[in-house]
Amino acid sequence: MPTTGALYCLEDPQQQHGSTPAKAPPPVTPAAASDVPAQVLIYPSEILLKPGDSHPFTARLYNARGQYLRDDPSATFTADGPGSFAGNVLRTGPLVKHQAVMVTVKSGELTGKARVRVIPPLPWSFDFESTIISADKKAGD
Repeated sequence: MPTTGALYCLEDPQQQHGSTPAKAPPPVTPAAASDVPAQVLIYPSEILLKPGDSHPFTARLYNARGQYLRDDPSATFTADGPGSFAGNVLRTGPLVKHQAVMVTVKSGELTGKARVRVIPPLPWSFDFESTIISADKKAGD
């Protein structure tokens, strides 16, 4: 029994000491080159960028058992929000406020999504009139 002052162990002298051995884990079937992709995931799946930053993304294919198969260099990426793709590289737009970009990847019939948070550099100033006032801009300008 754990307490704030010590750890106490109680014993029943009429019981036999020992432990039960753990069961052997089930056998794992390794991923094979012939496995059909069942899921596509975007790497990284969530990221934080500044306005105007760029970052490459990778489409990773997994089989129905959740085992990694390979990357898909022919996957197509699209951005929903303030950003655009050139191949697999996302470039965020010149923003003034906090925003998010939803990234979608298409690999054959499979689709995956990820989120990119776009945060402007410090200092931030919030008010009740607008979402954010940048350091260059004063309230009422």
